Amino acid sequence: MPRKAGDGRGRLGGRAAGTPNKDKPLKTFLRQHSVGYFTPSIEEKDNKGKKTGRLVSQFDIDCKTLDPESRVDAEIKLLKFHTPQMQSTSVDMTIVDDNRTLSERLARLAAGEDIASPSEE
Repeated sequence: MPRKAGDGRGRLGGRAAGTPNKDKPLKTFLRQHSVGYFTPSIEEKDNKGKKTGRLVSQFDIDCKTLDPESRVDAEIKLLKFHTPQMQSTSVDMTIVDDNRTLSERLARLAAGEDIASPSEE
């Protein structure tokens, strides 16, 4: 028996809850490439070409070849991918002050103005 709208068994059609998204081949390739690029897997060599026993990534090797300014630019660009950026906000700082001194209120009353008491405002 087919489903009908309003039968009390939830919405019609669509994916069932908890179904994972389909894997995209290009995203999978890019993810694997990035993991390989940033994973330490190359044994480091000192200035004389002797192995130091320390593993470094291709990213570390590439960074060492950059001048300091380019290295900082590369690090800043990478930080943008995993650091949240602050959103700009604006604050309205206008203040309306209706508080008046007793002498100001008496002067307005003497001039014939009809003013409300502080409890009526």
